[in-house]
Amino acid sequence: MLYASLFILLLFVFVNVVSAAQNDTMIVEVDIIAYQDIVSIEVSDKVILNDIIEGEDGYDNSSNTAKINISNTGTVDVIVTPKLNNPNDEIFSYLYFQTKKKSTWPKQRIGDFSFNISKGDNDYFYMWLNLTDINKNIITEDRPGTKTNITFFAIPQV
Repeated sequence: MLYASLFILLLFVFVNVVSAAQNDTMIVEVDIIAYQDIVSIEVSDKVILNDIIEGEDGYDNSSNTAKINISNTGTVDVIVTPKLNNPNDEIFSYLYFQTKKKSTWPKQRIGDFSFNISKGDNDYFYMWLNLTDINKNIITEDRPGTKTNITFFAIPQV
């Protein structure tokens, strides 16, 4: 009986030692970063304006006026300003913008136009080419497929 009691005691101690060895500790590490405003917008990759004749205002012909959709995918309200990558572009420096296509809303030339958009919102504005005031010596022949690049700069609203 003594051996049986001793055996049970040893078995109890051995089981507790084994189960204690099965437990382990892990270190958990993470880098905590303070909240930061994210400025992010999405616009179409490409817009094609229809044919326009020298001396013509594309605004007067709705097929020459492009509706530009824009999404604010960031975490803050932003002000968006489109600018020509080449500010000396002789043709596309005559691009105009308007937030709503109504004659009473202001029409602004590229570089002067800015547009507010709230975080998470989708909105639009209009763009067209107005060649009524272009220098007559610039366009001396047809220019099919004339292109330019525009960057849409977004900054947080203050």
